[in-house]
Amino acid sequence: MEYFSTYIDPENSNIEVLFDPIIDDLVIVKDYLGNAYLPQWSFNGIGNAQIGYGYYVKTTVSTSLIFYGAYLTPEENPITISSGWNIIGYLRTTPSPLEEIFESLVALDLIVIIKDYLGAAYLPEFDFNGIGDLNPGQGYQIKANGDFILQY
Repeated sequence: MEYFSTYIDPENSNIEVLFDPIIDDLVIVKDYLGNAYLPQWSFNGIGNAQIGYGYYVKTTVSTSLIFYGAYLTPEENPITISSGWNIIGYLRTTPSPLEEIFESLVALDLIVIIKDYLGAAYLPEFDFNGIGDLNPGQGYQIKANGDFILQY
């Protein structure tokens, strides 16, 4: 299973439409709340993809997806983070150092852990960054100590 995100605002953000090109290989898409899109049962509990959020995606084979639409600049698209676990998207087209993006939030003790889809972690309490850079197209799981807005 992989964490997925996009920096594109698609013309139609319905999860069923977004993942239709890989429908034959798709097992499940889940959001951070556990809502799911299960194509085998034609069940879409997610509805539309939300700007700035990431999703769990499981496929039967390695595949890729192309979205068409407007570019979402991170400066113009703040991401609301709730206390507890979240999955966020990465809205840049080039990699950026994770520590630079989260530096001010770490200083406020709002970040407990950040994980990528491989399980690599950023643990600010121990000054450990096993992730390195945030990358386009990937999502990241974050455990937060409080509610805040991520804007980078």
